Amino acid sequence: MNLLRRYRLLFVLMNTGFIGNLTVIYYLSKGITYGQIGLVSAISALGFFLFEVPAGVVADKVSRKTSVLIGMGLFSLGTVILIFLRNFPMLIAYAVVSSLGATFVSGSLQA
Repeated sequence: MNLLRRYRLLFVLMNTGFIGNLTVIYYLSKGITYGQIGLVSAISALGFFLFEVPAGVVADKVSRKTSVLIGMGLFSLGTVILIFLRNFPMLIAYAVVSSLGATFVSGSLQA
């Protein structure tokens, strides 16, 4: 399967909520509690809310392409943090970095 098809499959699975359910199982296997998972979900939602407008401003002032590249880079960094997840503070770092990366991409598309 080529890279574009894999990305499309991941995108579909993420938007249908399938991947989210698997990540909860992954968090539980790493020793994260349900309360901590809920707290990280809240932090991630708050990050989306807080970072959306500043990321859109960066897309307007600098460049939309640059904003998308920054967002993809931050999202990749978040994925690396998630792969090496060991404790709750790393999960918080993942939530903040990933929400910041997603808002850079979203802010540039809606700017």
